[in-house]
Amino acid sequence: MKKILLLLLLPLVSFSQVIDTFPWTHDFENTIGLEQDTTNNRDWWLHQGPTSSQLTGPQGDHTTGSGMYYYTEASTSGVGYPSQTFITYTPTFDISQTPGKVLSFWYHMYGSTMGDLEAGYIDANGYTTLGIISGNQGEQWKLAYYPITAIDSFKIVFTATTGSLYYSDICIDDLYIGDPFTVIFGCTDTVSSNYDSTATHDNGSCIYYYGCIDPSATNYNPWANVDDGSCVQNIICNPGQSLLDVAIN
Repeated sequence: MKKILLLLLLPLVSFSQVIDTFPWTHDFENTIGLEQDTTNNRDWWLHQGPTSSQLTGPQGDHTTGSGMYYYTEASTSGVGYPSQTFITYTPTFDISQTPGKVLSFWYHMYGSTMGDLEAGYIDANGYTTLGIISGNQGEQWKLAYYPITAIDSFKIVFTATTGSLYYSDICIDDLYIGDPFTVIFGCTDTVSSNYDSTATHDNGSCIYYYGCIDPSATNYNPWANVDDGSCVQNIICNPGQSLLDVAIN
């Protein structure tokens, strides 16, 4: 049903702004949002810092942690939830001379009743879905990366649909349209036991074992990679010394 709605909206989309120089990036730091759909339930908002509700939304943007991002506010029954739809459009991109582009963006979808974020594009052939991200994705920003098969002009569509309750703020940041780049998801923390030296983007899979990591301690744990402060040291007294003497010295 959503695809049919978007196709019906094609005449309403303005193609007046055409971008043909790449890469195109948008991090919202200029406080300029995207084009709002005029028939959806609510609009996307520019925002800085945490959203207004606890247990949903980020603490800051993806770019710097203190800048701007674009999001859907899920508060208030019948207004922000349930199943409220927010639709926004990028400018039009002309890749007729430079086909083979990709879309990437960072998204934040934290909340126990999280809904869906769909990315797609509109071109002369209609609407094409690139991907749908559903449900609680945790408290970190994550990367989305989609090849674009369009060969002429198109614009990207972001459709957010909130969940059953207000724990459903959906955010995007650092949009990119340009040439493909290498994306390998994995653990990028060298401390982790499953560190992947080939990974280019952390996917939250790092494994940490807590324990004593001091080899001189009596309870040293050779499998631990994060010290938990539990190390116990043997104290050896010299002849004629007591533990009190050692402590004083």
